[in-house]
Amino acid sequence: MPTVRGWALTGSGVALLILWYAFGDSELLLAAIFVLLLQAGGLAYVRLRKPKLDIGRRLGSATVHDGDTTTITLLVTNEGRRAAANLTIDDNINNLGTATFECARIDGGEHTTATYRVTCRPRGVYRVGPTEIRISDPFSLASTRV
Repeated sequence: MPTVRGWALTGSGVALLILWYAFGDSELLLAAIFVLLLQAGGLAYVRLRKPKLDIGRRLGSATVHDGDTTTITLLVTNEGRRAAANLTIDDNINNLGTATFECARIDGGEHTTATYRVTCRPRGVYRVGPTEIRISDPFSLASTRV
């Protein structure tokens, strides 16, 4: 799926094609082809590079009282042979928000951790998760959920 940047690039590529058609300048056609091929390359990158990732979560304390703070640690393991690059990790906590982490690269067989703290204010049961991982191309033109 194209990102906002990817849609903007696609729109500029179409605009360059329209300008080429209107003015007949070959440089406009070359620029349009380059821009549209760059977007197509980004889409192909995220479609073909689906990493095999495993996510684990550790809670500092399973029971937290009103006003207490607990620590949540995410362990992301790349179970594939190829490196996983340009990852965005979102961990949702019901009624408290979302923790977002950026990860540049996880080599094959390696793991990384992300830790964040949560202060529980209102009473109740909080559902932690699901964790969502998105991978994007190096230019952030396209991204997909893993």
